[in-house]
Amino acid sequence: DSLSNARAFVADGGRLLYGTDIPAVPATLDLVELGLLRQAGLSTTETLAAATSEGGRALGRPRYGTLRAGAPADVWVVRGDPTRSMRALARPVFVMARGTRIR
Repeated sequence: DSLSNARAFVADGGRLLYGTDIPAVPATLDLVELGLLRQAGLSTTETLAAATSEGGRALGRPRYGTLRAGAPADVWVVRGDPTRSMRALARPVFVMARGTRIR
């Protein structure tokens, strides 16, 4: 099945990235997709990187998905520590995308 293949891919050193067809991605995260990345063998920190900086690097845009001067970052503010529980991402307190407050 697909999950077994993804686990084997990760175990062999493959790199999985977050991807979604949801429009307005900065305002929405597919938590099921993030959960599947975890089930495939990525740590929580690796999963968050797969949805941010690693995706930017794979696209040849190393500033994407980072928080540093000059980077076109979207910002999610959550209560709690998403590296301990990604459930914190389900209810963001504040979301800013392209310089505009969304939530």
